[in-house]
Amino acid sequence: EETLATAMTLALKFLSDNPLALTKLMEEHMELKKLKTDCSNDYTWTDYMALPFTQNVSLQCQLSYT
Repeated sequence: EETLATAMTLALKFLSDNPLALTKLMEEHMELKKLKTDCSNDYTWTDYMALPFTQNVSLQCQLSYT
C-alpha cells in the first residue's frame, strides 16, 4: 500500500542520489518563497502546480515506486 512515509522515503533517496536535482529543487522553491514574501500571500495548490521541476521530481518518485 502506498503511504506518505513511502513517498517521503523515495523522495529523500532520489534527492540524496542526485545532488544537482536537490539544488535545482531548492532554487525553485526559494524563488517561490521570495515571490510569496513580497506579496504576503500563503502558498496555494496553484503555486505548487506551477513548479515544473518539483512536478518532475514528484513524478519520478511515483514512477520509481510502481
